[in-house]
Amino acid sequence: MHAILVEQEPAFEHYHSHLGLPEIVDALPIQKTEQFPTSAINADEGQNDGNWEVLKNLLDQVSLTFMF
Repeated sequence: MHAILVEQEPAFEHYHSHLGLPEIVDALPIQKTEQFPTSAINADEGQNDGNWEVLKNLLDQVSLTFMF
């Protein structure tokens, strides 16, 4: 909040020397993830039936069997 005031409001410009670096809050660890692109899906995902079609198609693409 202080940084916003100091950087955006000219009346608080004289406090610029009091600003330090922001504290790191809940820094997430960096990790490499593997990605698997999928093929296009011809389904109307705006409807519940279309959402179900998308889910079934994605499961088929990754070769998972699921009892429907």
